[in-house]
Amino acid sequence: MIISKVKQGQKFGFVDKLGKKIVACIYDDVKDFSEGLAGVNKREGKSDWDNLFGKAGFIDEKGNEVIPCIYDWDASYGYSFVEGISIVKKDGKYGFINKAGEEIVPCIYDWVFKFDDNFILVQKDDKYGLITKNGKEMLSCTYENMCHSGVKELISVQKDGKYGFINRTGREIVPCVYDAIGTFKNEQVKVKKDDKYGFIDRVGNEIIPCIYDNVCISENLFKVEQDGKHGYIDINGTIIVPIIYNSINPYEGLCKVEKDGKYGFVDVTGIEVIPLIYDNAYIPSNKTKAIDKTHKWGSVEKVLTKAECPFEYANDLEGWGVRVKKDGKYGFVNELGNEIVPLIYDHAWDFIDGVARVKKDGKYGYFNKSGKVVTPIEYEYAWDFSDGIGKFQKNGKYGFIDKNGKEIVPAIYDYAWDFKDGAGRVKKDGKYGFVNKEGKANVIYDDANNFSGGLGRVEKDGKYGFVDATGDEVVPVKYDYANNFTNGFARVKKDGKYGFVNSKGKEIISTSYDYAWNFYEGLARVEKGNKYGFINASGKEIIPLNYSYVGDFFDGFAKVEKDGQLCYIDKAGEHQDIAKRKMYEDFISNVMENM
Repeated sequence: MIISKVKQGQKFGFVDKLGKKIVACIYDDVKDFSEGLAGVNKREGKSDWDNLFGKAGFIDEKGNEVIPCIYDWDASYGYSFVEGISIVKKDGKYGFINKAGEEIVPCIYDWVFKFDDNFILVQKDDKYGLITKNGKEMLSCTYENMCHSGVKELISVQKDGKYGFINRTGREIVPCVYDAIGTFKNEQVKVKKDDKYGFIDRVGNEIIPCIYDNVCISENLFKVEQDGKHGYIDINGTIIVPIIYNSINPYEGLCKVEKDGKYGFVDVTGIEVIPLIYDNAYIPSNKTKAIDKTHKWGSVEKVLTKAECPFEYANDLEGWGVRVKKDGKYGFVNELGNEIVPLIYDHAWDFIDGVARVKKDGKYGYFNKSGKVVTPIEYEYAWDFSDGIGKFQKNGKYGFIDKNGKEIVPAIYDYAWDFKDGAGRVKKDGKYGFVNKEGKANVIYDDANNFSGGLGRVEKDGKYGFVDATGDEVVPVKYDYANNFTNGFARVKKDGKYGFVNSKGKEIISTSYDYAWNFYEGLARVEKGNKYGFINASGKEIIPLNYSYVGDFFDGFAKVEKDGQLCYIDKAGEHQDIAKRKMYEDFISNVMENM
C-alpha cells in the first residue's frame, strides 16, 4: 500500500495513493511509514517548538497506535524501523525497540549508531562501546572513539588520546600508543608516533619502525622521507633506493629523482640508469623519456647513445610526435627525430581536433598531422579548433574554417566565439546569433549566449528563448528571463513567476513559483508565499513547501529550516540528524588529517 503523509492546519495524518484519508490529521508530526509502521508525535499542551517536544509512538497502516506515545519525540533522529528495530528516545537517552514495542536495547545511551550488520555503536558519558542488536554489551563504553579499521576482525579505538586496535571480543591487539592510525591496506596500516611515521601489521608488529618523517606504500615498496631526503625501502626495512634525493617520483619501473638541482632516473634496485646531470626531466605519455641539459631536449635513447640533445624545447603529443624548437624556430618531429613539420615557424601550438595552428612572419594558419598545410599562413590571428571548427580573423573580421581548410563562414562578422554543440555565436551590426557548420546563420537577436545542453539562449525585445544549431526557435522568445540549461532543464520567468522548460521546448513545470533554483540530484528548490520545498522533473512537489529555508541536495541530503530549527532531510522528506551521524565519520577524518 502506498501511503503519504498530509497536513491539515497544524496536524498531520496519512492518505492512500487515491487520496483517501486512512489516518486522521491528529498528530503534531509524523515520520513516513517504514516496514508497516510510522512514528508519530503528540504534543502535550501548547509549545512554540512544534515538532521538537511531545511524546512519540508508532501506528500501523490502519491508524492503530500499536506502540503507545511514551517516548521523547526527536524530529531529526530515530522513529523509523529498519530490519525490525527502531531508535527511540526516553528521558534524553537513546535505545532500540522492536515492532512489539519491547526495549531490546534500554534507553540508557547518549547516542546510538549502526556500526555494521551485527553491532551498534553506543555512546555513554562521552565514551564509546559496542552492543549487539539484541542489546548484549560486547564492548563497554570505555573508549573516546571507535571506527572501522579496514579489516573486519579489528576495530580502531582511541583511549587517553592515543590510538590502537581491538578485536570484536574486546581484546587489545595493538595497544593504544600511537598518535594517529590509518586504515589497513594490503595487511599493513600506517601509524604515527612522536611525530614520526611507520607501518604495523595486523598483530601490531612494527614492520617499518616509526623513524621516518613520512612513509607511504608505492608499488610494493615503501617510499620514505627522512631529514628532507627521499628514497625507498622494502617490507623488511632494507634500503632499496638510497635516502639521498630531494624528490623522487615513480613511473613504470623507473623513478625520476633530483639531487643538487640535477635530474635523472633510477630503477627499482636503486641503480642510476640515467645520470643526474640534467636541468629537468619528464616522462611523456608515449613513454619515451625527454630530458633537458642546458635547455636542450631529446629522447633518452639518444642521450644514452651519443649524449646529444638537439632541441631547445620539446613537448610530447600523446604518441603522435613531439613539438620542438631549434634555433628559435618551431616544428614537429616523430619519435625517431625525423621532421614531420619543418622547423620554420615562429611559434607552433599543440594539436586540437587533429589540427595545429602556427605563426610565421606575424601571420597564422593551420596544418594537420600528416604535415600538410591546411590553410595558407595568411590570417591576422587564428584560434585553436573547437568542436571540429577553427575561428580566424581576416581584415578585422571573423570567420570559421573546417579541418579541410574550407572557410565555411567567411570573415564578415564583427566578432565570433568558439563553436560548441554544432554552432558558433557571432555578432554583426550590433545583432547576435549563431552559425552552424553548413554556414547557415540567423543573426537577428539583441543578445545571445553560447550553447548549453544543445541550445543557445537568445534575447529579443527584452524577451528570452532558445534556438538550436539550425537557428530554429525551440523555446519561443517569450520569457522575461531564462537561465542556460543545467542538467537538462532551463529555468524561465514569466509575469514574475518561475518554471522550467526542457531541451525539447516543453514547459514541463509551469511558471507558477515566486522563485526556483536549478535542479540538483533530480530535485529543484522552489518558493511560493515565502515557503520553500522541492519539486521533481515532472513538477510534482516531492517535499511540501512548508519550510522557511531549504538548501540544495548534496549526497542525498538537504539542509532545511522550520520554526527557527535547522536540520537535514533526505529525498523522502525524512528528517536526518546529520550532525550525529557525522560524529562517527569525523573521527576518521580527524585521524587521517594527522597521517
